[in-house]
Amino acid sequence: MSETFINYSDLDFKQEGADKYTVITFKDKEIKVLKYLPSIEKYNLLNTTLLQSIDDTVIINEYKLDMFFNINLAIAYTNIVFSKEEQDMELSDLYDKFKTSGLLDMIIDAIPDDEYATLYSSLVSNKEEYVSERKSVSYGIANAIEQISKKIPKQEEMQNLLQSLKDFKPEDYSNVIEFAKAANGGRDITE
Repeated sequence: MSETFINYSDLDFKQEGADKYTVITFKDKEIKVLKYLPSIEKYNLLNTTLLQSIDDTVIINEYKLDMFFNINLAIAYTNIVFSKEEQDMELSDLYDKFKTSGLLDMIIDAIPDDEYATLYSSLVSNKEEYVSERKSVSYGIANAIEQISKKIPKQEEMQNLLQSLKDFKPEDYSNVIEFAKAANGGRDITE
């Protein structure tokens, strides 16, 4: 049996404009919602969302995860553009405006179910992987070492401190000693 090969260029993967998106109407404005987001953009959306949802304690905040996922999804899948001032808005404020106006739900409803389900499933999987990694002993040790290393003074700082101690002359601080003695009811503070 001989194999038949097909040239990639003959497959004609071009998608017509109308097939790429669904149009929704919001306040008399037509908004285009993509039916499919390219893989690399999905990857970026998921990673950005995960990073935005991490609290200072390096724990994922479930509320932030949901909020950032939905607003990032709305931004990535639509043709809505933002002014410089709007780009500087807190994403949580933007989310609130999209959610309370009903626009967010309209956008999500316009995304094909399988597209949304796949993306959301990937988000949950990435979150679980992140949480599992953070619970591991090796991560705990690595994180502890990193936190300790941040608190250890740099070599130059240590050398400056040692030099300051070598150069210390108590007589240069006699006024401070006298003040401390007076504040101590006249008793010697060195005893």
